[in-house]
Amino acid sequence: MIKRFNTILLIGIFGGLLSHSSPPVSPLTPMVIWDSLLHIEQAQGLSQQQKLALVLPLRVAFEKGGYVRDSVYARLLHRIAVFEYYTTKAYDSCIANNLEAIRINTSGRAGACLSFAAGSYRNMGYYYKGLSIYDQALSYFDSAIQLANRFPGEVAVVKTCRQERSNIYSIKGDYEKCIEEATLGILLGQDTHDTAYSIILLYQRALAETKDGDISAAVNDIELDRQLAFFTHDTAALGNSLAIKAFIDGSISHTQDALEEYRAVFRLLSGRPASIMQADYYLDQGNLLLEKMNRLDEAEASYQRAYELALQIRDPIEAASACIDLNAVHHNKRNFRQAILDLHQALQQLHIPPSKDILLNPSFKALAAQQNKQLLVMTFANKTDDLLEFYKTTREPAMLAACVHTALLADSLITTLRQEQTDEPSKLAWRTSTREFYSNALAASWLAHDANTAFFFMEKSRAVLLNDKLNELGASAFLPPDELARQQQLQLGLIQQERHLADLPDSSPDYGREERAFLQAKDSLERYTRSLEQTAPAYYQYKYADAVPSLQALQRLLAVGGRYFVHYFVSDSVIYLLGITSSGTQMIRMPYQNLGREMNSFLRLCADRQAENVDFPAFSRLAHHLYTVLLAPLGWTGGRVFVSPDNFFIPFEALAADSLGSHFLINDFSFDYVYSARYLLQPSRALPDEAAFLGVAPAFFEARLEVPDLPLSVDACREAAACYPSADVLTERRATKKEFLQVAGRYSVVTVYAHARSDSVQREPLLFLADSVIRLSELPLLQRPAAQLVVLSACQTNAGRNAEGEGIYSLARGFAAAGIPAVAATLWQADEQSIYAITAAFHKRLAAGMDKDQALRESKLEFIRVGDRSHSLPYYWANMILVGNPQPLVLAKRRRFHWWWVAGPAVVALVLAGFWFWRKARTPASPPIKKAGTRPA
Repeated sequence: MIKRFNTILLIGIFGGLLSHSSPPVSPLTPMVIWDSLLHIEQAQGLSQQQKLALVLPLRVAFEKGGYVRDSVYARLLHRIAVFEYYTTKAYDSCIANNLEAIRINTSGRAGACLSFAAGSYRNMGYYYKGLSIYDQALSYFDSAIQLANRFPGEVAVVKTCRQERSNIYSIKGDYEKCIEEATLGILLGQDTHDTAYSIILLYQRALAETKDGDISAAVNDIELDRQLAFFTHDTAALGNSLAIKAFIDGSISHTQDALEEYRAVFRLLSGRPASIMQADYYLDQGNLLLEKMNRLDEAEASYQRAYELALQIRDPIEAASACIDLNAVHHNKRNFRQAILDLHQALQQLHIPPSKDILLNPSFKALAAQQNKQLLVMTFANKTDDLLEFYKTTREPAMLAACVHTALLADSLITTLRQEQTDEPSKLAWRTSTREFYSNALAASWLAHDANTAFFFMEKSRAVLLNDKLNELGASAFLPPDELARQQQLQLGLIQQERHLADLPDSSPDYGREERAFLQAKDSLERYTRSLEQTAPAYYQYKYADAVPSLQALQRLLAVGGRYFVHYFVSDSVIYLLGITSSGTQMIRMPYQNLGREMNSFLRLCADRQAENVDFPAFSRLAHHLYTVLLAPLGWTGGRVFVSPDNFFIPFEALAADSLGSHFLINDFSFDYVYSARYLLQPSRALPDEAAFLGVAPAFFEARLEVPDLPLSVDACREAAACYPSADVLTERRATKKEFLQVAGRYSVVTVYAHARSDSVQREPLLFLADSVIRLSELPLLQRPAAQLVVLSACQTNAGRNAEGEGIYSLARGFAAAGIPAVAATLWQADEQSIYAITAAFHKRLAAGMDKDQALRESKLEFIRVGDRSHSLPYYWANMILVGNPQPLVLAKRRRFHWWWVAGPAVVALVLAGFWFWRKARTPASPPIKKAGTRPA
């Protein structure tokens, strides 16, 4: 009764204000306005519309009274924006009122309330999220967190902002950032003992982990989430966690279990108001029915139900998602026209007017403002596939031209999506998911006999994240010294914090604290990098340069050395070869399966001396077979070849021109491996060096590293150093991790004689030094190195896990990402004496000015020629390959500072000075000259 009485009293008080009669005789004071506003806020019996109607006259009264616009007025504006948001969705007015409230409360003047501004910043995030302007929303939520953290009473603001940021990153497809924000939220929920909040964030993190492919982490999170939901009797949370379990079961092909779980979810949520989560679950169920069970009609019904729910709750993004999923059903039913119309309907839901002509697309400019690039990429990647299949059935040239045009548009959207994502894991996830798109784009280029476009898509399909890293290094040149130092300090702090976290088991009591510190260090670096957009626009412009070199630019480079270039693209069932010479191109498409398995078998045989020797005929047949697939179709019989492989590295030198293995390709070709033509054409960097050569040979390793000693490495290191006019060596106890990272960037050539460890799973490649290991993630600490070449005379330095579209994440790639233009690296466990002999011969030729690829080939041929017959096996000589720029070394003519350069002249000067004093002592003294005005002492 009391609450109802208060509501009636409020309506009575403000009835006069709402009427069109004359205003009250005496104006309302700020205190009365404040009290009235608080009563309206707390009145539970009023609707949002009624509250808005009551607050608007208070604003009029405040303005007519001529009062100072302080925190009272700011709160009025803040509440008006809130009530407008819930009633009229007048976003322009909401944003304008809220911005004015923020301006007042952050002004620092008397009467301002800075703590309340945190909530206003949060609401700005809500408004921009409602407009699907996600970058602005993320920025405002972040500002709210930074401000709210200064006031202990505003922890609720931090919680909601973490939740919303996690959700937005999920919408954008940046699952790694979604996981990070959810993790910070979960830690905050633990700190504040907020179980309900932790349930929400655990759900969001589990969903992101599932979509990111980390199933084991998702299983752990969702199990904890279910336990908490059961403990708190939260039916909705139980339904949500069960839906994630269904999603996980579907992803691991437990399809029937997943289908039953989805049905249980719908039973749990029956009778509840329509929500975006319900629509999501129908979409997920449809994906299970379509992709895993091939039950097309049932999938279509599930997607249609999601579409109806999305329209009911007025969620355009959810409706567009349902249209894109319906497109997949109609594509599988080979109703390509309807499939394309589904995509046009998705654009309509996103407020992008589509053309009535299914062959036409909106301009990139019209799409660039749309925040949800994830949906746009899916839309136009799917349309590329639809048009390609439609062309195959109709053979209409206009259909193929539209397909190529759509593929180019989709690629531009993929580029912008990648630039919006901050974490490499999220970018890698998108590299994997767009793999099929690039296969379709190449198919369209091949059908159109368009070598230029095929070259473009080949380049855009690989090593783009490596190119981003190199762009970032180049962009650093545009930073002032203090900004560059700040950036490097933050990068160093992040790497060190990552190492602390990696060294702790998940069960450690300190894990949560270290995880929070790591995420905060990461956030600091990202926030600083974003700030450079305003303070150093040239840095940002260079960092995000994404131009692909022209085919003609590559051909001009090939003409200089009479070289060839071959691009590969390998899909599940097709191989594309794009052979390029200075005067022409040829594109070959061959249906083929299991190439990856055959190359792995070949690499295993290369690395196994005994197997290669015992069953040489089998090895020879496979070496010849791969030659007939990978190189023979191009018709090249010899020469210097750049190889741009696709997710593989094998030694082409060890392929055989005949099935008997009597003629390996090393006799006719020199091979240089490049990540892409864009990587090869990177402009050279003329950075100053300290000396020509640095050799690093630990020889003896600490016992805890559990690797054998390499006593022969010191002599090998000194032999290589003797080839150069100026050289240093770090051997035995001097060859430490700290010393290497400090000095390695100062030399033209760096050679490491040590152990390395890598595999094809998730473990990070390691380079062993005397006291510790250098991890792949630590190589960026070599800031702007002068090295033109790094030679890794260690085991498996070009091995690692394969990242789809990016290649092998190896130590060699890590040095390339640090800005070193060429790396000589190994593919398998090295034979110590052989690798040292080849490395020594390699350095002699490099120091003499030979091209790197030619120097390595000649060194291998010399090893084969002077060695015994057993050394003719590729196991001994094919291990090391060159990756990167093959041009000769440019060694500085100046020499390092040596003590005798100063000591020698100093000794001469002392001798001359002594002679002068001796002569002076023997010369008779002249009488003194008396000057005018002087007095005796």
